[in-house]
Amino acid sequence: RVAGMNVTTDGKPGGGNTDTKLRGITTINNSSPLYVIDGVQTHDNVASIISSNDVESIQVLKDAASAAIYGAQAANGVIIITTKRAKEGDVKVSFDMSLTAQTFTGGIDMLDAYQWGDVYWQAYKNTFGTNPNSVVYGNGEKAQLQEYYFDQNGVKIKSGNTDWAKEIFGTALMQNYNLSLSKGFKDGNVALTLNYMNQDGLCRNTDYERFNSRLASNFRFVDGKVRVGESISVNHWLEHLNPAGIEELVIAQHPAIPVYDENGGYAGGYVDILGDKPNAIRLTDNEANNRHKSWRIFGNVYLEVEPIKNLVLKSQFGLNYTTAVIGTEAKKENGEHLQGYGRGLVIEDLDYRYLDTVTEGKSVSNNASTYAMVSYFGKVNYAFDDKYLISGTVRRDASSRFGKGNNSAIFPSVSAGWRVSREKFMECTQNWLSDLKLRASWGINGNDQIDNNATYNLYYTNMSNGSYNFNGDGTTVLPGVQKDRSGNNDLKWEETKQLNFGIDAAFFDNRLGLTLDYFQKKTTGMLIQKPYIGVIGEGGYKWYNAASMDNSGVEATFTWRDEIKDFKYDISFNLSYYKNEITELP
Repeated sequence: RVAGMNVTTDGKPGGGNTDTKLRGITTINNSSPLYVIDGVQTHDNVASIISSNDVESIQVLKDAASAAIYGAQAANGVIIITTKRAKEGDVKVSFDMSLTAQTFTGGIDMLDAYQWGDVYWQAYKNTFGTNPNSVVYGNGEKAQLQEYYFDQNGVKIKSGNTDWAKEIFGTALMQNYNLSLSKGFKDGNVALTLNYMNQDGLCRNTDYERFNSRLASNFRFVDGKVRVGESISVNHWLEHLNPAGIEELVIAQHPAIPVYDENGGYAGGYVDILGDKPNAIRLTDNEANNRHKSWRIFGNVYLEVEPIKNLVLKSQFGLNYTTAVIGTEAKKENGEHLQGYGRGLVIEDLDYRYLDTVTEGKSVSNNASTYAMVSYFGKVNYAFDDKYLISGTVRRDASSRFGKGNNSAIFPSVSAGWRVSREKFMECTQNWLSDLKLRASWGINGNDQIDNNATYNLYYTNMSNGSYNFNGDGTTVLPGVQKDRSGNNDLKWEETKQLNFGIDAAFFDNRLGLTLDYFQKKTTGMLIQKPYIGVIGEGGYKWYNAASMDNSGVEATFTWRDEIKDFKYDISFNLSYYKNEITELP
């Protein structure tokens, strides 16, 4: 229902691959918006953080001026999510559940094994003027699917007529259970919500199981002058993923290949015209043993003190006085990755799947990275007679992902509004025009979504190419390193300048609503890793500010709200048009 907002998903259980874009594509890199959940920022998948049952409201910020307060993280827009809070009154207990069935619908009508042979036979004749010779279809005037054929290992396989899409995809059930307890009182409120979801995947052997819990509370002391609160969620999920590229594989796999051979093994392998695609059933069976477990704690805690009226000191070190806001923000992220790999398990039972039981290829890897950002911002709002509205924001961000000389940048924005319907010369329109507002905004947003170590040269240990036999005995080698990527200390912020013009109008006692927007976005200094010529040698890849993109478009939303006696309804319609153009790409 939001113009300019496009949400796509590939049907993965849990919605982990859901992709959201605001006003099209802004950068070659990650164009996903920033999510702000109860004041906490994240670019991660929100499905793993909160349940949809916990959402109270969603606000979408698309233009540079409205999103400017969030600085460098807001170049692709901002989605603000506010969770539910308890209301004053008795203890409230709520429980709901749902059971949903999802079905797979294939959009491509595939040939069966007999049709495939007929088409191939005719194509071969048209090309070479003679009949083909095939161990699967014979060598006659017409294609004749043989009862059996032999694979490259000599295994006898009975020809099939397999619909691979039906073998891999099917109906999936999703269960969802929500329990909430809340209590509001004079000086505070407390709410606890629990959610359990179990979703089978459309692809066989895939599923997603999630448990979410969230505790939210607010308390007021000293006649409401001191306020403390928190919103903390603890989430755990377990998932089985589908093999990469399984959707393309079921289309490309030959229908004459059966699922299993005569010995009960997986059929497939390179034979004649059948190709060498892997057996899709084998891939999904193998993936069923790969369990992905995750835990996540997400939330915030705050303290507010109001020593005098309208002067609020916040725990975020911010200051808010009437129509002006100044503040500072700092964050630091530390990440560490540990991975082990091995082949040839002695015992394949789940209880024995450890690196100590593998017989070959045992290896471990470990790495870490750090990311930090410090920001200072200020915002001023001015309104005169509720007709003339002006707002300005200035933010300075400094990121550890850039070199010392370029790590900081200033991002300004300004917006103005004119409520024309409040003017005296518009009084004659009051019987049909409820509200008319003209808007304009301009601003710059930054982007630092690159590797944490983009400014550093990276090396890795390589016994094949990095080691050397120093003592000359031909056998003893000392380990060495190989250059993987070159650092670029001249990297600077990717910037997006955006200009927006808009109209908000309401007619007939606010029953008909109209919103129109036109915007221009220009992204410069885009952060990319461009290809390099071979003479540079190893480690030639590095990050550059080297591309530009223009993005412009029009958005419109029409809404009709009315009621017939006690029946209320609303109808909305929106449309969007975008034009993206890469204006510079080395």
